Amino acid sequence: MTTLFKAIACSVSLVAAILLIPVLVGISKDADAVATITPPPTVPINSFGYDGVQGEHQGRIERVVNTIPARLQPALKGVTFINGCHPWTVQELGNCAFGTFDPAGWDTDDTVGHEWANSIWISSDAVRSGKLPDVVLHETGHAFAHELFDDCYFPQNAHTPVKELLFQDFAHEHAPPAELLADAFVLAFGDHSENQHTYYLDHFNFEVSLEVIAKVRAAVWLCSL
Repeated sequence: MTTLFKAIACSVSLVAAILLIPVLVGISKDADAVATITPPPTVPINSFGYDGVQGEHQGRIERVVNTIPARLQPALKGVTFINGCHPWTVQELGNCAFGTFDPAGWDTDDTVGHEWANSIWISSDAVRSGKLPDVVLHETGHAFAHELFDDCYFPQNAHTPVKELLFQDFAHEHAPPAELLADAFVLAFGDHSENQHTYYLDHFNFEVSLEVIAKVRAAVWLCSL
C-alpha cells in the first residue's frame, strides 16, 4: 500500500504567523475530540471474504511463496494463497489442516466451482509451527502434480504419464500416494535440514530412495519446460 505525503509550505513572514494563530487555537480547543477518534482496523494483505480465512499471516505466507524455486513456479501460476482453514477440509477432518490445495473450489456441501478455486490454504497454526516453508512446498507439490504431471511423459515411456509412474514409486497399502509424493517435494527442494516437516512420510514410515528423489527432480525439470 502506497502512502502519500503532502508537504505544507509555511511563510515565515509576521503576517502569515498572525494569520495562523486562530487555526492553531482551534486545533488546541478540539484536541480532546480528536483524541477520541478510533482509527480504522488494519486490513490484512489480500483480505478475502470466504469462511475460514484467518489473514493475520497472509503477508508472511506470500513472502515464503516468493522463495519457492523457479522450476516449481509454473505450477503456481494463477494460484491464490489464503491464510486460513479450508472449509471443506475442516468439515472432513474435524480440524484445521496445515495446508490444503483446492483446484476446484470445494465447499462444505460438496459443491465445487466456488470463488476460491485454484487456491492453496495455509493455516495460522502452520505458520506458528515454524514449518511454513515445508508446508508451502508440500502444497506446491500437489499443485505441480495436478497441473503438470498428467500430460507429461518421460522419453523412455511415452504411454504412461509422469504422475502415474511417480504414484507407482509411492504406492503404499494405507497412505495416499499423492501425499507421499507431495512430501517428497520437501525432500527434493527444501533446505535439507534434519527437522523437515514430512508428516506422511514420517507417519507411515515410508523411506524415499535417492533414486526416487532424483526421479522427482527430473520430472519437475522435464514437465516445467
